[in-house]
Amino acid sequence: MTMHTTDWKEFAGGKKRIRATYGMDEGFAKRNNQAPHITVTGEIETKTRGGGWREDSGGMIHPEISRHFPNLRPLLRWHLVAEPGVPMHYLANGQYWWEFVMGTSKFGEPSTDPVGAFKSTVLYGLLPGDKKLTFGRSPQLDGVAAPEDIRPWLKKRLPTLRRQFGAIVRKYDLGGAPKRKTAKKKPTVGSSRSSLRQSIRRDK
Repeated sequence: MTMHTTDWKEFAGGKKRIRATYGMDEGFAKRNNQAPHITVTGEIETKTRGGGWREDSGGMIHPEISRHFPNLRPLLRWHLVAEPGVPMHYLANGQYWWEFVMGTSKFGEPSTDPVGAFKSTVLYGLLPGDKKLTFGRSPQLDGVAAPEDIRPWLKKRLPTLRRQFGAIVRKYDLGGAPKRKTAKKKPTVGSSRSSLRQSIRRDK
């Protein structure tokens, strides 16, 4: 498991401090038979009257992490994204929220802002072409003329998302799951005899 933890950083006039932990959680992946995913979490502690520190808050405190560790901002959008760089249930969830955005969903009223949920689900904004998305009374997405066109659009982004994921993993030294080694094929008995016969012919 390749995890990194920052040093503590005091703020609020020295009354509080924060640190962040980030990396590729391979341990959780192995325990739950899943692909390793990126995780970014934080801890905040408050100074006590005696000069010690007590736990204040923690977990996915991304706004605070972004504020105090700006170098980690590019990594925050990849939280919980697993190898090889595809968000969980990318196609199904992307289509689900896009249908809410378009007003064609059969599941009633959305439980949250569909635009924000769609952007978060598909990591919208990380790729150059994503800037062509506009919202309003008639949402428009480049290359998507109808709700059923969303899946081809999502699939088209996959190769670039995977490349971006690889770049993030290298930038933050996250490691990742080791690649499978390809076993070398052993020569068959027939091929060995054939090679031997050819060698004998050349020697004659």
